[in-house]
Amino acid sequence: MCIRDSPSVKTEADRRALVDAVREGLIDIIATDHAPHRPADKQGSLFKAASGAPMVEFSLIAALSLFTPEVVAERMAAAPARLFAIDRRGSIAPDNYADLVLVDPHSPHTVKDSDVTSLCGWTPVDGRTFSHRVVKTWVNGNLCFDQGVIIDDKRGKALSFSSI
Repeated sequence: MCIRDSPSVKTEADRRALVDAVREGLIDIIATDHAPHRPADKQGSLFKAASGAPMVEFSLIAALSLFTPEVVAERMAAAPARLFAIDRRGSIAPDNYADLVLVDPHSPHTVKDSDVTSLCGWTPVDGRTFSHRVVKTWVNGNLCFDQGVIIDDKRGKALSFSSI
């Protein structure tokens, strides 16, 4: 099942239905397209306004505020790797790349627009406090984020895919 943000999810009932669908196993993947549109690009009608939201930086802590760590790991890492046949990704296993994140579940973090590192400079969760904080991130075994500091000299690798 693929749910896109056009039409948008506007009501609390819409949001609750999506959360329930994830919990019931009706939705396979939690993802963000990271649409870094500036606020002015979001103005206008359905046919004019840009869709999506800049959420890639906060999608993990947002998901952890709604679901167990096991559901988040499955829907945000394991399931995408499995469904798209991405080699050596999506789980901690021998011979897999070490794509890891260290999260402190007891470190409240209030997101601010000034936290956004993409060029759009805003997030729809500005002012929201999450109970989790990302402490460190490793890509391919290389530390690339440490206590709020992006380590620019680390680069990812192109994904490779198995035949489906």
